[in-house]
Amino acid sequence: MKNLYLLSLFLLVISCGKKEEPATPPAVVTNIFVSKITLTAVILEWPAIKGAEGYRVYRINSLTTAFSVDVPLFEDTNLKNSTTYAYQVCAYNKYGEGPKSITITIVL
Repeated sequence: MKNLYLLSLFLLVISCGKKEEPATPPAVVTNIFVSKITLTAVILEWPAIKGAEGYRVYRINSLTTAFSVDVPLFEDTNLKNSTTYAYQVCAYNKYGEGPKSITITIVL
């Protein structure tokens, strides 16, 4: 009986020392920048967000298109020259999507 009590006490002490991760989506993506631009493509990058499992990039035009990426980099290709493109990015994890970033507008 004494051993069971000691084991229970030990497990209680160990469980109290663990830090639980907050059950929330990741923070907003900030500091998005264009790392490369051509007549038909653009590459967007941003700092990694803690707790993110991936990112969604929304290309906003008459029909919004969402792209999922695992790393904080997105390359959009086969674009039309002399066209304006707008993007928003959000990080996601098992608790959902974080807030969308500010809109980044690019004219090729």
